[in-house]
Amino acid sequence: MKQTITSELFFFNTKTDYLPYYKTYTFDIDEDKSINDLLSLAKEKIGSYEYAKNNAVIAINSCLVDTSLNIKELVSNFGNEIKIEPLSTYRATHDLIVNDDDFYQKLKVLEEFCDESDKEYYNTLYRAYYSSSTLRFNDDYFGDSIFLLASRLINKNENNINAILEIIDDELNGISLYEFENNTYPSIDVQSSVDELKKLLYKKTEEENSGILGQISKKLNSFAPKKEETANELKTFDEVNFASIKAVHSFSEFSIATYNGTKSTKELCEKSKELIAFVGANEINFNLSDKACGADIFDNASSIAHKKASEILTDAFDSSADILVVNSELERKLFSSKELQELAGREINLQVLTSSQLLEISLGNKNKKELGLQDSNVTFI
Repeated sequence: MKQTITSELFFFNTKTDYLPYYKTYTFDIDEDKSINDLLSLAKEKIGSYEYAKNNAVIAINSCLVDTSLNIKELVSNFGNEIKIEPLSTYRATHDLIVNDDDFYQKLKVLEEFCDESDKEYYNTLYRAYYSSSTLRFNDDYFGDSIFLLASRLINKNENNINAILEIIDDELNGISLYEFENNTYPSIDVQSSVDELKKLLYKKTEEENSGILGQISKKLNSFAPKKEETANELKTFDEVNFASIKAVHSFSEFSIATYNGTKSTKELCEKSKELIAFVGANEINFNLSDKACGADIFDNASSIAHKKASEILTDAFDSSADILVVNSELERKLFSSKELQELAGREINLQVLTSSQLLEISLGNKNKKELGLQDSNVTFI
């Protein structure tokens, strides 16, 4: 069966171009073919288009995929209109070709513990490494691939535990900067390995501090399980039966975008749609609604967290949203911080609420203190 693919292609040549640019092309291709075959058609049509000829990694709609992926699965997950970019636009040298020296250089972090099979394993972690947007803000970040390798090395030889943990526990570039990014297809499970490594670090730090009465180090706090931060006792919107309640305050004059982040599920997205329909608002979709906002690394890397959140806030605002709805108080405070507008370099008139706060307001609660909004920029209550 043939598929018609409309592709917005990334173009850039370091030798001739000052900035990258995009052109749109349409291709008819058999669904049993691969992305490699699609790129081959692009080269036939364009002539000078450059990409890695063997199975490689590129970005489809900002998600990293192997070019061996077949067209049927591509369309099923990304649709017939796609944006094709290199795995990192910041590392592009000629169209989809990138300078990936940094991936191989980062192996040096743990190379002394590796044999040839470990190095071969590391080479399979290409997508995992480039999936982290943290690399855009910190070139020296070890990368998610190093944590997967660290987990493998510790499991192979427990005698190296302390030495490996000391290396990855680098304050500026190590595991404290990790957060799940939701930037790969199929998704790569880095989180479970990171969780295990953090447990080991927590245990190690606890043992080191066991003889110091009344002192708990900052590091111990950063790896201890965190309690969910809540500002108030509001209704939990995901448990609400909207058919059994009635909105008092209408949001019909507002356009609302929802940030569900990397924890987004089909059920959560459907419930968010129900909430927006219930309050009578216009729903706005935006590209970065399921990307990491930096909330998980804020305590250890607040500047990077602010940069990530600023990109998401700007994207929602540029998509014509009046209100951004988030799912936790921690996210609301992050997206409401003045640093984000300073990073954007312009005024972003976008008000931020949690889903529970939006629900409460629609039901008639206008008490800012009860809502936890006494210090917010919310102006419509």
